Amino acid sequence: MKKLRMNFTNAEETISTLTYANCHQNLTAEEIQEAMATIAELKLISKGGILQYEIPQSANYIETTVTEIF
Repeated sequence: MKKLRMNFTNAEETISTLTYANCHQNLTAEEIQEAMATIAELKLISKGGILQYEIPQSANYIETTVTEIF
């Protein structure tokens, strides 16, 4: 299963990443951009008084391959 990773610039102009494991696998770029804009507008998450998800930057799907050893 793919994970959706969304990258934002925070208030200190460093990258903050939000990863969502249980996402739809076929979201369009427009749908993800709209969701990221909403997250940024809500200004809900801060760390040490610094907003973490302020400016949407990029998004991608992440796939992890697990290889059994034994």
